Amino acid sequence: MHQVFNVETAGRQQTSNAIDLAEVDKITREKGGYSVLMFRMVHEPLPSPAEYEALLEFGHLIQYCDDIFDLWFDQQSSTITLATTLAETGDIDQMMRQFKHQKTVTVRAFRRIDAPAYRIETALCVVHYIVAITLVCLRHYQVLQQRHGILPINERKTIVVDMEKWGNRLRTAWELIKPIGVN
Repeated sequence: MHQVFNVETAGRQQTSNAIDLAEVDKITREKGGYSVLMFRMVHEPLPSPAEYEALLEFGHLIQYCDDIFDLWFDQQSSTITLATTLAETGDIDQMMRQFKHQKTVTVRAFRRIDAPAYRIETALCVVHYIVAITLVCLRHYQVLQQRHGILPINERKTIVVDMEKWGNRLRTAWELIKPIGVN
C-alpha cells in the first residue's frame, strides 16, 4: 500500500518537465503492479517470487490497458502516460508494439509460476479478455489515424471507444476466439 501511495502522490505524471518513455513505462509498472500486489498480499501464503513477478507484470499490463482506454481523459487532465505520450507524437503503432510486448511478458511470467495448470490457465483467460478489449481500442485508434492523418485526440465522441456498441462487442468476441499466444 505504501508503494501505491508513493506512486500516486509523487506527481510524476503531472510534471511540466519532459520525461522519457522509459520513465513513463516505469511509472505505469509501479502504479499498476503495486496495486495488484496490494490486493494479493491480503491472502495467505505470501506470493512466491515467480507469482510476485507475474502479478507485477499483470498490474503493469492492466495499467497500460487503462491508460489506453482513458487516452482522452488523461490527455484532458494533462496526465502523462505511455498512451498520451505516444498519441501526442502520433505513434499508435509503437503503442500497439508496447502493448503486445507487455502482454507477452505477462503471459510468460504467469507460465513460470509453480502452480496447478488450471490456476495458471484461469489467470491467463482473464489476461486474454483484457487484451482482447484493449486490442479493439488500439485498432480503433489505428483506423482513426489512417482516416484523419493524425489521431483526433481532442475529439471525445470520435476517440472514446464505447464497449456498449455491438460492433465493439463483436470485435472483442473475434479477438477472444484467437489463442492468447506469446507473440
